Amino acid sequence: MVRHLQAQGVTMIDCQMHTEHLASLGARLISRDVFLATLKENVRHPQPDRMWDYHYRHESS
Repeated sequence: MVRHLQAQGVTMIDCQMHTEHLASLGARLISRDVFLATLKENVRHPQPDRMWDYHYRHESS
């Protein structure tokens, strides 16, 4: 899912809370100020024409 979102230009996933599991997947804490600035920047991007759908394809790393 992260690769798909990155390909769509998504720069942040709001995990809501920090856990060791999410940290092991690359999540990191950011300050409220950084969160709000990132959110403000990202809402300027145009909305997609339709809801995104994702069909899982195995991609070798």
